[in-house]
Amino acid sequence: MAGAVQLNTNLLSNGAAEKGEGSPDGNTVLPVPKWTTEGNFTVVLYGAPDFPNQDSPGPAKRGQKFFAGGPGNALSSISRTLNLKPLAADIDAGVVQGTLAGYLGGYSSQEDHADVVMTYVDAAGVELGTSSLQTVTATDRANVTGLLKRKAVGDVPVGARSARVVVTMTRMAGSYNDGYADSLSLVLTKKP
Repeated sequence: MAGAVQLNTNLLSNGAAEKGEGSPDGNTVLPVPKWTTEGNFTVVLYGAPDFPNQDSPGPAKRGQKFFAGGPGNALSSISRTLNLKPLAADIDAGVVQGTLAGYLGGYSSQEDHADVVMTYVDAAGVELGTSSLQTVTATDRANVTGLLKRKAVGDVPVGARSARVVVTMTRMAGSYNDGYADSLSLVLTKKP
């Protein structure tokens, strides 16, 4: 399990795709530091031909790179598991909530998309609950290449000892998997 867990901080290290290299054309499949990858999931530079650029809809304070589903595959993903044991007392007191957020998107009128799902798991490996971000469709984007913000807030289930986050890119048209994501975050806080 990766990552030191603290309240009031983004637990998804490299959630903005800024660590490591970025592909200048989207066709180079690059490692994604801090994440486990499947398929041709990659990191692309903003402004690569036919991809979002710095003026496309997306994070106001974006870096130089974003996540993309990658070339020649219909399905690709990244995942990571966070150890929540240091927060066990607060979690079991029922006073912790989680905010999952990020920018998700795709290309033009294509329905390629990103799905982000977080699953809370107890010490025995039993799934206790999930939280997910609403998928961004081409209609949501007005058929414009770019990314839109999504956010989900919910209680961390009593007994949770880890959280697994999976980002899945799905190709619906064309040959490139144009599911995009950037500025992914998971922040745990005490409930007001």
